[in-house]
Amino acid sequence: PHPNPRLVIARNHPEKRTVAASAEYCAAMAGQDSHQDGRANFGDIMQRSTGDMPAPKPLLDKLKDTEWMTGHPYHGVVLTANGALQRTMSAWYQGEIKVQVLLNSEIKEIAAWDHSHVKQYDRRVQMSCRGKVFCIATSRVIITEKKAIEAVESAGVGIAQLYKHFSIMPHFYLIDAGSQNAPAGFQLWREYVLTGGGIECRIREDFCPNYLELLTTDASSNGGYPVEPSPGLPGAKSVPHLGDLMKGTSCLNTLDAEIAEAAAPLQRALLTAAGNVIRILTSYHKCSINVGLLKSCRAAGDSNVYERSVLLISNGMSLCRARTKITLESQELKDLVDSGKCDVGGLFRMMNLLPSFELLQVELDSSDSGTPGFGRRYMLKAEGIVCETVEEFTDVALNLAEMKDHAELKGIPLIFPDFSVKP
Repeated sequence: PHPNPRLVIARNHPEKRTVAASAEYCAAMAGQDSHQDGRANFGDIMQRSTGDMPAPKPLLDKLKDTEWMTGHPYHGVVLTANGALQRTMSAWYQGEIKVQVLLNSEIKEIAAWDHSHVKQYDRRVQMSCRGKVFCIATSRVIITEKKAIEAVESAGVGIAQLYKHFSIMPHFYLIDAGSQNAPAGFQLWREYVLTGGGIECRIREDFCPNYLELLTTDASSNGGYPVEPSPGLPGAKSVPHLGDLMKGTSCLNTLDAEIAEAAAPLQRALLTAAGNVIRILTSYHKCSINVGLLKSCRAAGDSNVYERSVLLISNGMSLCRARTKITLESQELKDLVDSGKCDVGGLFRMMNLLPSFELLQVELDSSDSGTPGFGRRYMLKAEGIVCETVEEFTDVALNLAEMKDHAELKGIPLIFPDFSVKP
């Protein structure tokens, strides 16, 4: 049976509710300080990276004997996906992820809020690939910002579009997760919170048993959850969803067929990642990734352009070189960087800017450089800032656990020698 749509939202909360208390509760539950959550960089733009798997240690201890941690390493990528589940699963299944609304209703409650503008909505959606439902996501959305309420009620903006509509990058808190036995195998679930700009989403995702093998089962077998028909809600076709904050209605892996078929799932996830490469690597390999800053300065002869270059390092091995050209079109952002109040790598997070993502180029063959590896070029854009980045990976990034001898390392390939930011 489908998960109870009210399971995630039937929580014990004080009768007198406050907006601030809600955010503090989420931070405390996640074991994280929302204002001091590590070092900012383009490898994890939503949450400043501490270099470790981005999940609370008590939760990881709880999950250590579950499929989340003992099963396929890709479970870890799914567990920590921060507003990117559609993109993550599109990379795994190598196919389009569709989202259909099953429930979308405003909630009227007797309990009072200390805020004059509060609207609450319950939502439930099913996520599918090639006609098979692999996840049911249930959420309580609480809106306390008047402009956001007006956008929903008067401008026809969908609830799941609010972060994108207002270009707000929320904070992500992984609250809980677990595994339960089901007739067809282990059924995994997780709960998390997205909050920012007066919009808070408390979400539970229930995955069908063996969801990673869903598309490899016999074609005659239904697999996954039963497909629920849409109840005829407005806009109930495939809709924008909190599972891919930087995309639109449906998420299709942006790699062309030839490249996608040649790449492994982890490789596809890295090549289509939207500002969360470090999160993917630490969650897949369950190891620490350190960011070595090589350069972060203004470009010669241009007061609006900055250059940044970093290495991603694990256990003394360099996995990736990332070079970024940052163009600041906002005087406010320039002043923050020039005054030393913020490094250019932390502007998206500090200003809560949700960027758009565009994949420009992918290279799987690095034979010209003489070093095995792969790379990509992409852009992140938000109001007042444009970042063009090239990332060059060594093949070690895909099989880190198998690399025992540092003498086997052949360095990082130079796949984009003509990029304006030099190594």
